[in-house]
Amino acid sequence: MEITDWELGQLYRQMRDEHRDSGKAAEKVKQKFFDTMCGPTRDTHFFVGTVKQFGTWIVLGVFWPKRC
Repeated sequence: MEITDWELGQLYRQMRDEHRDSGKAAEKVKQKFFDTMCGPTRDTHFFVGTVKQFGTWIVLGVFWPKRC
């Protein structure tokens, strides 16, 4: 499923500019997504929607508050 979350896109741009390497930037975003946003201390929820024209679902946003 494609993720169009603005925060992740911005994080990628910041990491790309900081490291001057798109591969390293992608690895940093992946690390943040799996280790922090979807980590065991978070109660992660995804906002999803469809692209009716293509019949596909996409992730529009991620809400990741701390677990109680």
